[in-house]
Amino acid sequence: MEDDYEDISNAAFMAFSTKATSDKAKQLVVEVLHLLQQSEQRKRKRKATDQASFERGVELVVSDLLSTLANKRSSWVYRSMFRNTFSGEPIGADTFNNIINLMQDNDLLETHKGGNVANPFYNPSASSPKFNPGKARRFRPSEALVLLADSYDINGDNFYDHFTVSLPKKPIRLRAARGNFRSRMDRGVVIRFEETEQTRALTHQVQSLNEYLIDHTLEGGNFNGYIRGFNEGNHPAFNWDRGGRLYAVGADSYQLLKKAERLKMKIDGKPVAEIDINASFLRIFHSLIDQPLPDRDDPYTVDGLPRDVVKAWVTATFGHSKFHQSWPPGLNKRLRDDGIDTSKGMSMTKVQEKVVEAIPSFKLWKPEEHGWPRLMFLESDQMIASMEQLRDKYDIPAFSIHDSVVVPKEDVEIATAVLRERFEGGFGLEFRFTAHFSDNHSVAI
Repeated sequence: MEDDYEDISNAAFMAFSTKATSDKAKQLVVEVLHLLQQSEQRKRKRKATDQASFERGVELVVSDLLSTLANKRSSWVYRSMFRNTFSGEPIGADTFNNIINLMQDNDLLETHKGGNVANPFYNPSASSPKFNPGKARRFRPSEALVLLADSYDINGDNFYDHFTVSLPKKPIRLRAARGNFRSRMDRGVVIRFEETEQTRALTHQVQSLNEYLIDHTLEGGNFNGYIRGFNEGNHPAFNWDRGGRLYAVGADSYQLLKKAERLKMKIDGKPVAEIDINASFLRIFHSLIDQPLPDRDDPYTVDGLPRDVVKAWVTATFGHSKFHQSWPPGLNKRLRDDGIDTSKGMSMTKVQEKVVEAIPSFKLWKPEEHGWPRLMFLESDQMIASMEQLRDKYDIPAFSIHDSVVVPKEDVEIATAVLRERFEGGFGLEFRFTAHFSDNHSVAI
């Protein structure tokens, strides 16, 4: 039976930041270590330093594998096998490969090879791709490893009672793009970068936010630090100005919760609110081309089209190198799942005609200048600046969800004022915000 595409796609990154902390977890790691060592065909012992690296590697790999027990989105974790992606990591490429091979030999993990993945929505008549872009190699614990963990009373419900995620030591991550920089789906492997004054400043910025926020209690959601992910590191014009969003680490981070669940969280025991930026990318795009927004409260309001369709078209357009001729299969499926049948007068080209008529600034859209990598960087820069201002001036913890932020409910007015100051000051046009609360009501601000 083929592995579920969504399950594979939603795999969490093996960050090597999860460690065994309880006595039972440590005993489990020792048992796995003994199993692997007994199966090795070694003629002589490892050097003391190599043995220490091997033992540390087993703990990190086992911890990351078992973290999938607590992950509601995927039963897999992923890791690129390219050697240069292990530079500066707590475990080297050779040690990692050795551990993976030994665990596989002992039926302790399952693997899914990297490479292109068959598109489950492939339709030859709709110009959809037969394969989706390549993915790094996937790993998950075998049934034997899950049963072994269970023998130590370790499972998905109590995983974080036994294992702890540390703050990322390398909070800046750089990815290459594959192909011709055509789409957000063309993300490539994590790549190595040289340390400079610029990268040290970026690293310090994220570390400072992590150290501040980790001292605040987030009930109902997990926060174990951010990694700021930059994209298109192999682009000839790259200058740490593509991508750059904050991604919360861990298979069960608060960012992965649905909004209704996030609104149940508490910060330091206080109810929260989530503040959304209305049409963030669209507003930043208008700033870049120095054009006013359409004169209406919601720029996604277009006669004859559901708002979700307009928003989906805008998102798909910014995420590609040209106007689409047909709906991307995954996006089309999500619209259909939400009850929107795009075959009824809402083809991509027909939607385009109506949207461009309602938002004529798209006639000035240039993908290289106004595509998702640039828009995402500009948005992330102002979001991080807002979080820093809330921290430094008001001692208000703010947790990012890319184009929205979670803050204590009592601080909504201050947080919105700071967001408005940063975004309107940075882009020179009006921004609108909506605050969402746990009692299911929302307020436009």
